[in-house]
Amino acid sequence: MDFQDIPNARLANQHISSVISSGPVEVVRSLGALQAQAYKDALWAVGLRCKDTTQSEVEDAIAKKRIIRTWSMRGTWHFVPPLEVKWMLSLYPDEPIPSYQRRNGLTDQILERGLDTIHHAFEDNGQLTYREIGNILSKSGITELRKTEVQRHITRRAGRRGIICFSGYVGNQPAFRLLEKMVPKTDLHGRENSLAKFARIYFESHGPATLKDFVWWSGLRTSDARAGIDAIKSNLKEVTLSDRTYWMPKRANPPSRDASTVYLLPAFDEYIISYNDRSAVLEPKDAKKIINGSTLLFLPTVISDGKVVGTWKKSKDKNKVMVTLTPFRKLTKEQMTGIKESANRYGDFLESEVTLRFMMH
Repeated sequence: MDFQDIPNARLANQHISSVISSGPVEVVRSLGALQAQAYKDALWAVGLRCKDTTQSEVEDAIAKKRIIRTWSMRGTWHFVPPLEVKWMLSLYPDEPIPSYQRRNGLTDQILERGLDTIHHAFEDNGQLTYREIGNILSKSGITELRKTEVQRHITRRAGRRGIICFSGYVGNQPAFRLLEKMVPKTDLHGRENSLAKFARIYFESHGPATLKDFVWWSGLRTSDARAGIDAIKSNLKEVTLSDRTYWMPKRANPPSRDASTVYLLPAFDEYIISYNDRSAVLEPKDAKKIINGSTLLFLPTVISDGKVVGTWKKSKDKNKVMVTLTPFRKLTKEQMTGIKESANRYGDFLESEVTLRFMMH
């Protein structure tokens, strides 16, 4: 295996070129977790890995609690299988309050009081929105400086503690329920077994990848990540490239027969976000082009033969969706054809007609 083989292997193992036919639940189960910071984009992250799946079908799986959205790795929104949520959350120690939140007025005492308040509030209310949680925290006396930011941080901590998780939208407001009402009762595996399972999930679905990649994706301490790898080394293939050790499944997923070589990936897609070193798929000179500097938003990307060749965005125009592409360099006829096919597939997912527009960097 050579360094240039990494993109195609990742495309297959992440089920981008080897799409899953059994639906969105199996996609999330296979990848272990998908970053879901940008909700609509995350729906497409699931959909592009499925065969003939629509956005409404992915949302139906979420509504039926077959996919859970919560703050897991790195304290960021992820889609996670219901049976995996509790043991994943159990791996993370309670992090200290960030300095900027302390400047906002948050203290350890206020945090614990807020978490207790949230827990009790859900005993009387099956579902609460961000705004309703904020009002409850205000009534309890948590009205310190920059209270909205403080209240949102406390709500996120409630998710990290395994108290609540996302349950859907009420209008444009995210809503939450008690985690214990959303996921089945599950036994924790014990820390060593959980670390081993975490490593297996990551390298089988994201390999080839390094220890540093796993540390970045999981948010684990390096010692814990290494312990997870050590426990499953015999089940993985190990390759050294340019003095770096990569692990991957012994049997990679073969690309689907009708797999395209061009893909429209959403913002924060696992193919980009889940590696510390992205040089195998992203030219260093293009790295800043895929990040919105003011918000640190990882933009949707155009992938051709495993490499990032541009960015794209969508906008609604009446009943149509406009996809605007910004290629980094001139595209070939084959790439243009692939983009059109991928845009049509995105339109099928949205159950809407898609039109294309091109801009240049």
